[in-house]
Amino acid sequence: MAKSKIRRKKNDKAGESASATPESQAQKNALTRAAAKRKAPGRSEPKGPNIIEKIRQFFREVQVELRKVAWPTRKETVASTSVVVVLVFLISIYLGLVDIGLSRLIKYIIK
Repeated sequence: MAKSKIRRKKNDKAGESASATPESQAQKNALTRAAAKRKAPGRSEPKGPNIIEKIRQFFREVQVELRKVAWPTRKETVASTSVVVVLVFLISIYLGLVDIGLSRLIKYIIK
C-alpha cells in the first residue's frame, strides 16, 4: 500500500494527468463544484474589454485594412472621374429629351 502512494505522488509530480485515478478525478470535480458555489451571487466575471478598448481595437483594425487597399494613382483617378462626368452629362441630355417628348405627347392627348 505504501508503494502505491509513492507511485501516485511520483505521477502527480511528473504531471501525468492521463493516469489519473477515478478517485482523483472525482475530487477534482468536487473542488470545481465547490469553487463555483463559493462565487458570490450577483457578481459576474468581466465580459471582455471595456468600450474604450473596443474602440481602440476597431481603429487598429481599420488602420490595418487601409494599408491593404490598392489606392489608384492620380492619373487613374482623373480618368475615372472624367468618364463619370461625361456619362452623367450624356444621360441627363437623354432624360431631358425623353421628358420633353413625353410632356408634349401628354399635352397633345389632353387637348
